[in-house]
Amino acid sequence: MNKLFILIFLCFAFTACADNAANNKIFAKKATDNSVMEVNIGGQNLKLLAVQSDAAKAKGLSDRDNVPEDGMIFFFDYPAPLAFWMKDMRFALDMVWINGAEVESITKNAMPQPGAKDKDLKIYSPLLYADTVIELKAGDADKYGIQPGSVFIIRRIEK
Repeated sequence: MNKLFILIFLCFAFTACADNAANNKIFAKKATDNSVMEVNIGGQNLKLLAVQSDAAKAKGLSDRDNVPEDGMIFFFDYPAPLAFWMKDMRFALDMVWINGAEVESITKNAMPQPGAKDKDLKIYSPLLYADTVIELKAGDADKYGIQPGSVFIIRRIEK
């Protein structure tokens, strides 16, 4: 009886995760640069500034004095071993690497490197693959209780 219950529970959990991943992809395709995404991650509701174009992704939070909204969200077409750097950054970040509807890994307290040449900048990547990256103020991943395995759901887009 217990084994049957566990099997049924796992089937529902897998189906829910697959549905969340599919819904996230639909929202990701509708996002435009500077639209605000309302998301739930690890049980926390956040508002994130979306970047979709290659130019906006390359710029990210560079040359800003603070994080807009609760953070910034980057969407990619498919899971990959992404690479981010802290070029022209003025403050530290937490990077949340997401694959589908689940946090894959977290880079905490990525520090700016003022004056460093591009070739000397540290490169940050997920442990495996990610198709979405959220940048938060350093310490916010812990503040919000976000950890690997946390569920990620996009709720809506505010224009």
